[in-house]
Amino acid sequence: MKPKKEKYEEAVERNLKGFASKWKGKKLTKEEIYMKLGIRKGDDQFDAQVDAIKL
Repeated sequence: MKPKKEKYEEAVERNLKGFASKWKGKKLTKEEIYMKLGIRKGDDQFDAQVDAIKL
């Protein structure tokens, strides 16, 4: 069985891929991105990926 943390990370990875294409062209604040993706704020591992999403 995988640790819960790993499942969370995989889910975020998957969400980021679909999210970037779905919301492209819409101006969202970083907070809105976090909210829509369900990422815990301050999760350093994903901060860079959220920054990488150019909306």
